[in-house]
Amino acid sequence: MKKKRYYLNIACIVSIMFLFSCIICSGLSYAESSKALYPLAKKEGMVSFAGNLAAEMMAPLLKAFEEKYPGVQIKYLRKSTGPLLSLVETERMADKISFDVVMLSDESHFIALHDKGYWQKYKVENWDDIDEKFKEKNGYFTTMNVSAMVGGYNPLKIKPSEAPKTYRDFLLPKFKNMMSSSSPGRGGSGMSAVLNVLHNYGWDFVYKLKANGNMCVRGHGSVVRMLVSGERPIAWEISAYRALDQNKKGSPLNVIWFEEEGLPIYLNDMGIPAKAPHPNAGKLLANFLVSLEGQELMVKHVNRWSILSDISAVPYGCKPLSQTKYYRPPLHDIVYNGPMVAQRWDEIFGLK
Repeated sequence: MKKKRYYLNIACIVSIMFLFSCIICSGLSYAESSKALYPLAKKEGMVSFAGNLAAEMMAPLLKAFEEKYPGVQIKYLRKSTGPLLSLVETERMADKISFDVVMLSDESHFIALHDKGYWQKYKVENWDDIDEKFKEKNGYFTTMNVSAMVGGYNPLKIKPSEAPKTYRDFLLPKFKNMMSSSSPGRGGSGMSAVLNVLHNYGWDFVYKLKANGNMCVRGHGSVVRMLVSGERPIAWEISAYRALDQNKKGSPLNVIWFEEEGLPIYLNDMGIPAKAPHPNAGKLLANFLVSLEGQELMVKHVNRWSILSDISAVPYGCKPLSQTKYYRPPLHDIVYNGPMVAQRWDEIFGLK
């Protein structure tokens, strides 16, 4: 009996060791260090990255990644949040996932996709360095950067001394038919601005905006173009990175910071689909984008605040976020009230 028990114990140990070795061998796909991920990513050869940031702004980061990890090519698809979400959802329903990393500017979409099992859990290599305020605790998606929604005006059409300084100023009769904005249904950036307005002034303010000739369009690109051209020379909600980029290039666009009401901020998050075709390359890219090197490039070229606690770099024309009065909409409002807000907004401004 003792001999039989001895052989049984040996068999159990061997089985456990075999199982452990299998986990190690197959578990390389779960490696979190970039050093371990690189040879696996190199075998995959590429990483498919979809995001809402302009390709020319992301180019320096993507180039730096490819130079650091030769043999892993990035294929980047840029779409605004709404159309990108539609594409992601279409692929999910068809069970044909083509992206390894997806970046969106609306946390509610990440949560909705998580509830449908779209994301895999992955905590980036320097997870502990991320500011706790901007961290999804379970690791199903990771904040890449923080941006804000600012106002702007064309100084060739409006004197700086007469420019709006608060949201209330946009209701002045002298600015009638001079402003434009985008639908909050297009993404989390516009939604954060609208929720800030509602937080400060309520729906009555929105109806007054409509009465004062606020034109609502689909997309902030159009808002910026009309402001710079002088067609609609003021705007109360523009992504800060767009406004700062135009200002840096010398375009006639001065920024309004809304210091009284607080600057509405929003997060750009990224996640790795559970069925990503190149999962190791996706993890490697995620590690890079949140690394100190990636974050410094993000601040410099994309004009957004970093999510790392100890980084000193700040976007062009900005103060550190710690010195900026800002308003971050409660996640509950974004997730549960956002769809209703977007629908009501579009109805008020006649968007279909």
